Amino acid sequence: SGRPRKEPRPLSPSGRVDLTVRQLIARYLNEGPVTKLEKRASSWKADASYLRSHVEPAIGDRFLGELHHDDIAQMIRNIWAGSVARDVRVRCRGVARIRGGPGAAGRTLDTVAAMFAWAVAREMMTKNPALGIKLARRPSRARFLTAAQARSLFLTLQRLEQ
Repeated sequence: SGRPRKEPRPLSPSGRVDLTVRQLIARYLNEGPVTKLEKRASSWKADASYLRSHVEPAIGDRFLGELHHDDIAQMIRNIWAGSVARDVRVRCRGVARIRGGPGAAGRTLDTVAAMFAWAVAREMMTKNPALGIKLARRPSRARFLTAAQARSLFLTLQRLEQ
């Protein structure tokens, strides 16, 4: 990409450096699977997608020491509202459609909160700015079985009765 990357900057005379969110994402996705053995590879892949699709574009250039609860809340609000919608070129001729919405907002919040908790445990951050963010309730929607699903359900019930 054409834009310059921000380098870590010293936070204190003790030599501790402040990372950008983009640098934290890279470390979390690289080192996290080694420390969270119970988490499946497919979950790490989904986490990487949410972090790279939603978090990196929104706050990737921000330093960890500058992040506040309100920054994360605003990012999640934007994802929920779908204002992050865009198409992104991937691979040779592919396109990823980033849409946002309530589901993406919830999963992104869970993922970013876990990443910040991981960073706090490793003393890269002093506090988790995603703690305490509550999502609005998702609107309920009626769901009906398809004809094939209904047939399968009735056949299963008949087998169980016998």
